[in-house]
Amino acid sequence: MNITAHAPRLLARLTAGLGLLALATSSWAQLSDYTQDFEGLNAADPAALDNDAWIHFGNVFDGGGGYLFGYGPNAAPNGGNISAVASGEGGPDQGAQQLSVFSDYDCCQPSNGHFNGTDRVETNVFQEQTIGAGDVGETYVFQFDGKAGNLGGATTATAFIKILDPNAGFALTGSAEADMTALDATWNTYTLSITINAAQPGQILQFGFNNTAANFEPSGNFYDNISFTRDASAALGPYSQDFEALGSADPDALANDGWEVFGNVFDSGGAYLFGYGPFDAPNGGPGFSAVASGQGGPDQGLQQLSIYNDYNCCQPSNGHFNGTDRVEASVFRQLGVTAANVGETWTFSFEAKRGNLEGASTAQAFIKTLDPAAGFALTNNITVDMTGVGTDWTGAELSITIDSSLPGQLIQVGFASTAENFEGSGVFYDNINLARDESALLAPYAQNFEGLDQASPSALGDDGWTVFANVFSPDGVTYLYGYGPFPAPNGGPGFSGIDIGQGGPDQGAQQLVVYNDYGNPDHNTGERIEANVFQERGIIGTDVGGTWTFSFDAKKGNIEGASTAVAFLQTLDPAAGFMTTNRLEVDTTALPDTWGRYQVSLEIDASLPGQILQFGFSTTAANFEGSGNFYDNILFDDGTDTDGDGVSDVLDNCTLVANPSQTDTDGDNIGNACDADIFPPGGGDCAVNFGDLSVLKAGFFPVNDPLADFNGDGGVNFGDLAYLKQTFFNGAEPGPGPGAPGNACE
Repeated sequence: MNITAHAPRLLARLTAGLGLLALATSSWAQLSDYTQDFEGLNAADPAALDNDAWIHFGNVFDGGGGYLFGYGPNAAPNGGNISAVASGEGGPDQGAQQLSVFSDYDCCQPSNGHFNGTDRVETNVFQEQTIGAGDVGETYVFQFDGKAGNLGGATTATAFIKILDPNAGFALTGSAEADMTALDATWNTYTLSITINAAQPGQILQFGFNNTAANFEPSGNFYDNISFTRDASAALGPYSQDFEALGSADPDALANDGWEVFGNVFDSGGAYLFGYGPFDAPNGGPGFSAVASGQGGPDQGLQQLSIYNDYNCCQPSNGHFNGTDRVEASVFRQLGVTAANVGETWTFSFEAKRGNLEGASTAQAFIKTLDPAAGFALTNNITVDMTGVGTDWTGAELSITIDSSLPGQLIQVGFASTAENFEGSGVFYDNINLARDESALLAPYAQNFEGLDQASPSALGDDGWTVFANVFSPDGVTYLYGYGPFPAPNGGPGFSGIDIGQGGPDQGAQQLVVYNDYGNPDHNTGERIEANVFQERGIIGTDVGGTWTFSFDAKKGNIEGASTAVAFLQTLDPAAGFMTTNRLEVDTTALPDTWGRYQVSLEIDASLPGQILQFGFSTTAANFEGSGNFYDNILFDDGTDTDGDGVSDVLDNCTLVANPSQTDTDGDNIGNACDADIFPPGGGDCAVNFGDLSVLKAGFFPVNDPLADFNGDGGVNFGDLAYLKQTFFNGAEPGPGPGAPGNACE
């Protein structure tokens, strides 16, 4: 039994307007990481902290706490009042210099602040950044070491993260604080964190320190090893677990692996009574979960995850202890959805077999999303029913596509059981994976059609080409109907094929031919049929800011009469009924009979994550008029050229070593500059060993066998021997590097 569940996507996307607007109107640029140990700052330079972008702002309150006025922002001084680079206060981990933060004892002559004896002066010293659309859903961590200075009396101190809205009078929209008033005289490490919500792009984030003092009371604290970084562990990311490495005897084994539990209790009629948790998932005992052994088959190994109900719930008169309440016990991993995830599809897969589940007990696997800004309201609940799973291991999976409404929310993946009156509820799970669908992402593509099987009807479909047709009235004005998408055919009366004999010196033996769908009988009635042949990709948050170019060679086929043709690069919004949001075209109706090169480019802006990108070719024809054109050397890429040799990575046969000539003497798609695997002849054996050394020795100067000329200097010499030595028996297969076209050693 293979079970698959997918999220219902339409409803969630109909509610995504606000989030989409925020993405469209805010800069994508994300908050930057910051680290500082103060060792590199010049303690004698009055501008040292200012040069490191530290800022000061002061607020003054009367003796009763009423706000009087504020002043700043100003550059944070180094020395005098407010802040300084101090020395001699560090421990082994703090080094020679630290940050000292204290009150503004200059505030505020002649009759306010410290100078009237009752006003309280709040002194803030901080870093400031602007939140971008790409930060939504991200959790940022402010960590630092702190120890007491001379702070005393009624003085207080805090460390803080604040978010302020400049469009609302700098109103506070988010904060996290830690009390620094009573620090130890020895150094300790402190941590604050904050998660960015969908309303906060364009707002200001500050992190730093403050103190509040009156009447010249002492106020100093020392800080060091400051960092402000994105918490990657809290963000949606891949996970894989076969439970073999977890300690079955360790009560914290599952908790240490990130598993949590939550319980809900319902009465016998299904009415909700109460919930409890979240807690760390236990390993063993009467409730929730355990690492089990001895239940696996050949693919499951020795240890598995056992999920069952919470039989501890809930003395003395609820849950299992009253005989009628139903207890839902959930065991899950929880992660945060960020703006960078928009458009991604994530699949939660696992294997399962029945345990002691019995009676009225039920079990399910789930992907849930919850909105912390709406009281943790459930916004997606994708489930697979595991109640009827058998005693043989079987696979199952669930998938969710992240739309623009979800950044800032939480995603949970896991398992639940519901039981009453101590009935058995156990199910075993193993080989758990949470993975992003890489096949659907925006990625480079290159195709010269030489490697496709011209005789295979599915050659183009197998290479990811898709077709879709739209039919219009004879005057082209009224839309009648559409059909598709389908895998692109290779040959036949409709859409596309691999042709031969049409190439020039740069096109080789095989080309793509695109023509109309002559299998549609409406050609007989004069309707105009638009036949589209294209590749499709998904746009995600991390694509924003990139420019992608669709380029190709083209020449005229048998297009005639009123037929038209275009090449296109377009984006479609699934959340708006697949409305076209960008369409860039090259008119290929009147191509010459000789090959030419054409291209069109699109920059990915912040409105596009979650949308679909298509690039390809279209013809529109009626009455069986000719419509064919030939295309070749298709390239779709963002111009990445890692080694700077002028050859895009998607075409480069050696992406990490510059080789503009692209010399590949043995024709294995690995350039000589990356290919010391030259034995046996014809492409090697995907290892560098004594066989390759013997070929190089035989071809050494003055023979100068071009096969062994790795550095491209026209000879075989000690430079080539040095390269072979680097790769000799190193355990790595030869290869052109990341992003390069395929080769036999992949």
